[in-house]
Amino acid sequence: MGLLRTLVTLVLAGCAGVAAAQETVISDMEKPNWDFYGGVKLKKVPAEGVPGGTMIEADVLKKGSNFWDAAAVSQPIKAIGKGKIVTLGFFARAASDDGPVWLNANVGRIEAPYDTAIIARVKLDQEARFYCVEGVSKIDLANKAGKVTLHLAGEKQKIDLGPFLVTVRDEQDGPGQLPCAVRLGSW
Repeated sequence: MGLLRTLVTLVLAGCAGVAAAQETVISDMEKPNWDFYGGVKLKKVPAEGVPGGTMIEADVLKKGSNFWDAAAVSQPIKAIGKGKIVTLGFFARAASDDGPVWLNANVGRIEAPYDTAIIARVKLDQEARFYCVEGVSKIDLANKAGKVTLHLAGEKQKIDLGPFLVTVRDEQDGPGQLPCAVRLGSW
């Protein structure tokens, strides 16, 4: 995943001068990998333009009773302070055109009450894009108390997922510098 680190370093260091230096990556850029749970069949698929050149196809075998019945989850992330601007960026695409393909993307607490810093519904098309969900954190998360979750079981669907990262910044630092093809606000 050195390509992801290079991309982030170039964006954060070069695109916006001093303001970009204030945006901090709080996820693990060396292992921007997904773990999965629920009724999901997985396979690697080629993905031109995505760091590493591949994505993981998550074939959600059936619509869940709840959209969180199947999900992709990350390793724990670093601390987030309430009031910080949080951006979750991830590569994704619809792996089929059988109907609506969507997921709920959130950064939130690992343990109950499972509250979220940011969350949004993301509708996907068949082009691999870097989607970003951004908002002001509603909660404080201690170091390693938070994670990224992409809820997948809202439909029986196939979704390709690539690397991700999470950044934080203060409002006075200006706009985020990630190369978001689609930027969605948190609910």
